Amino acid sequence: MRLKELRENSKMTQQELAVIIGTTNQTIANWENKKSEPDILTLKKLSSLFKVSIDYLLENNVSDRKLMDVRTDLKNLNRNQLLDIIEKQLDLIDQYSKENG
Repeated sequence: MRLKELRENSKMTQQELAVIIGTTNQTIANWENKKSEPDILTLKKLSSLFKVSIDYLLENNVSDRKLMDVRTDLKNLNRNQLLDIIEKQLDLIDQYSKENG
């Protein structure tokens, strides 16, 4: 998990993070030392706090791109490009629905 990296990049102590998400600094230390893992609700809090995906937080993201990078990319697209992306995504959803009932 990238928790320690994200916390340190945010110039936050374990104690500060613990207060923000409602846990103890010992729990944060255990997560950072891979002795335990946060539950899904806590993962959601952490991903929201650090503005990264849960996959990125858990080191599962193949591209390792932060959500903010994606947001910046999307902001730089024009209206027609965005509509094209949305249309392709809707087509994929339709195809998935047909295949999986």
